[in-house]
Amino acid sequence: MPDDQRQLAVIIAYFKRREGTPSEVAEACKGLLETYGSPVLAARATGGTVKKPESISVWARFLDLPAETRELFDSGKISRSLIYDLVSVAGNRKLVKDLARAVAGMQCKDAIRVIQEVKKSKNADVVSVKKRVMDELDKEDVYVALIGLPNELCKGLTQEDALGVLENWLDTKKRLETRIAIDDKELKPFILRIPRDTYLQLRRISRRPADLIKEVLVVRLREKGQGE
Repeated sequence: MPDDQRQLAVIIAYFKRREGTPSEVAEACKGLLETYGSPVLAARATGGTVKKPESISVWARFLDLPAETRELFDSGKISRSLIYDLVSVAGNRKLVKDLARAVAGMQCKDAIRVIQEVKKSKNADVVSVKKRVMDELDKEDVYVALIGLPNELCKGLTQEDALGVLENWLDTKKRLETRIAIDDKELKPFILRIPRDTYLQLRRISRRPADLIKEVLVVRLREKGQGE
């Protein structure tokens, strides 16, 4: 397979199905830029898969990041959503390394906040900024939108009741024996406000905490006979 076709295959596989490592995608983007001479032509060659030509340029610049930083992305320790943020400071290798170490393992939104605060604070110590941001975040509650909670359970359900059920389940982590069956015609939205540390516990259990919360509430509340 010609190099440009192989590079296109790598890029299309990533942008359509998230296949491949960031380094592989970056190498492909760099090769495509060299072949076509401009990000506009390179993006056009993908047949619309890459909609923004600047994406090709940013991905190619990923290779300018320090090797240890690229490895953190390739191993999944840093969210790929942060590539644009770190590439934007690629000229300062020490800052990139410090930021990468600081945000490795963090949730994407929290990591972005740390990066933004570091960029605002000239010559700031990254570790100190991260601690300040995390201290601020720890004081904030998290709002979780539960789309499609059964109407039978929403009647009279308070924030305190819902949070109590959830925290009780977290204390025991008792297996949810009953699978939920919901009538699509009787659904209501419910916004649950929970402490950040509770939310993080849920995140460690499931990558979809809102779905987990919904399942816990439906199963436990039905067990208690609420809404019957």
